[in-house]
This record gives sequence, C-alpha cells and structure tokens, in this order.
Amino acid sequence: MENTDFINRLDIYWQVNLPNFIGILKDYDLSNLDDNLIEILIDKRVYVIREVYQFPDLIEEYDEDREKYNAFGWFIARKPFYYDFNPLIVKESFLLIRNYIENKSYITEDFVLALEFKVDSKFDRKSKKKYLKKQYEKFLPDDLEFASFSTLVDKSEKVYGVHQAWYESFTDLVGSDSESFLGLYLTNSKGDLTLEKFIKDMVALAIEVDHEFKDFVEQWKTFYKAELILNEILFLLEEIDNENRVLVDKKNKESEITLKDLFNNVENYEPFIKLYIKKNIIKNTVNGHEIIYPKKFTKKRNFFNVALAMYLMRKDYMKIYSTDKEIVSAMNNTFSNCNLSKQNYSSFKDSPKQTDYFKAIDKLIIT
Repeated sequence: MENTDFINRLDIYWQVNLPNFIGILKDYDLSNLDDNLIEILIDKRVYVIREVYQFPDLIEEYDEDREKYNAFGWFIARKPFYYDFNPLIVKESFLLIRNYIENKSYITEDFVLALEFKVDSKFDRKSKKKYLKKQYEKFLPDDLEFASFSTLVDKSEKVYGVHQAWYESFTDLVGSDSESFLGLYLTNSKGDLTLEKFIKDMVALAIEVDHEFKDFVEQWKTFYKAELILNEILFLLEEIDNENRVLVDKKNKESEITLKDLFNNVENYEPFIKLYIKKNIIKNTVNGHEIIYPKKFTKKRNFFNVALAMYLMRKDYMKIYSTDKEIVSAMNNTFSNCNLSKQNYSSFKDSPKQTDYFKAIDKLIIT
C-alpha cells in the first residue's frame, strides 16, 4: 500500500520546484564519452569545473590514460581542467530516493493505536514503562550497523533530514558507471509518470545490475521503519514521565513555527480562527487556542490533529509543500492541547480511515 497523500504532495512540490536533471541526457549513450559528448555534459552542467586552475603536472598522465579520466563517474578531465560531477544532481536524486524510502517504510495508524492501547491498559506508570522498554528491545535491530545510520544515536550527524551516513553510502554507490542509479536518472525520461513511479522504476533498474545498491535500499527501508517505531516508543515514554501528559516532543519544538506561518495567505488566518471557533472545532482558553475533539475521536486525538492539518492543506489554507516537521511543529505551537510527533503524522498519512476524519470535519463546518 502506497502513501497516497505523500505522493500527491511530492508531485505538487516538484511542480513548483521542478527537478532540473531528470532525463536531460536521454538522447545520449554514457558508456563512451568522446570529446563531443564531454562538451555536452559540461554545457548541461552535469560536470562542473572543480577549480579554476591548471594541472600541468597531470597533463602527461591524462594523455597516457585518457580512458581513466573520461569514463562516466565522479569526475572527468578535459585539458586543462578537472571537472567534478555536479553536486546539485546528487542532492536532487538523493532527496527523491529519501522520499521513496520514507513512502515505503511508514508505520500504520493501526500499529500506533494498538501500541497506545496496550500501554494505556497497564495499571501504573512503572508497568507501562516496563512494557515500552521491552517493545523497544524487540524492535531495536540486531544489525550492528544500525547505530552508524541512526539519528537516535547522534542527532547532530544529519544531512537533508537523515543521518549523513545514508548520504555518504548513496554517493559511494550511485555514480560509478553509466548503468548506476545516477546514469539511469539522467538518461531516462520521466514522461507521464509520477515522480514516485519514475524513481521506483529507476531503483528497480539499478538493483538489477548492482546488488550492493539493492542491499543499500533494503537496509535503509528496514532501518528507517525501525527508527520510526523506536521514536514512537520513546515519545510514549516521555509522555509517561510527564505528570500532565502534555509534554511536547523536544524535536518538534526545535522550530517556533506556527500555523499562521504555513498559510498561503496570512490574511486568511484570523478569519479561519473565527470560523473554526464558531463551528466548535477550536476554542480560546487561558493557555491559547485548543482543539475541540468530537466524541468519536477523543481516544484518537493525535490522529484527529493530523487530519485537521491535512484538511487545511486540502482546502488550500496551508502551503502544499510544507514539510512534515513544519506541520507537526506548527500544530504543536498553535494549539496548547496538541501533542503531535512526526511518527503520529507519518503513520496517519496512508490510513484507510482518513475519510472518516475528513467527513467529521466537513460535517462540523457545514452545520
């Protein structure tokens, strides 16, 4: 089952921030780089000059070993310069791969609800924490490499929203030759495919010829899902440690962004607040705005919070390309009784029960 909300947001995002390099070499064979093709690659900025300097000491080596420097890979040579593979292509393709992995490795709403139910069924705080710690050990991967790729161990080692080890592994694997992922990325046209389908197809082609790339993708899926589950368990443990159960996840408080900041038109924010107060969806309290939960969803408050955020996006109140982290932070910082985690948001995005939540909000708006 695919995360349809995520795919739709991704495609809309890239309509605004179009990938610049997909298929730009679709008419060229990268297995043999002659002088003419090298000129084209430089002109299309697939390769960019490393530095504006000459290297006379390497000209002799260049002439003797021409093939070494003019095969598709991380750099090429064209007298009198070295050219590196454009890092913007690496970043663009990495972000799409990351999104592909996240879409394939989410945790479901049912899983989170079942976990929360089992925790709530325990008699006291001690037994709740004991159960969660056992679950943490259960879902902690036995693979020792997990520690090298997990932000649970070191949150500072992040690049593009994930542990930098994923980016380093990606760059080690994807640009070695014309049949590598980057070669496929540049020489295949997206056509009418969604970005999700295009990346899925490119991954499938790449793993046919590169088993290491296949292992990399599968390991990333496994570790990403495990980290989502472990983060959810840690979040529940933090809630238990807070007597009032209103602790906001620390990582979601990194940003002081509010819902107003994510509105397409900030002038619509106050009318929105007034309308939703009038419709008994939110209310003013001494602590600020609070969400009013329909009786049906009082035990599923976090998912109602996510549904409300998605509803606002669907109704064009919010910027469609807002990131998950921004949305979670904005909800937590706007509503005093909202205590979302990114895991809550991720697990709800593909829930088959989304329609129930949206219909409930529609009903409140209409009446």
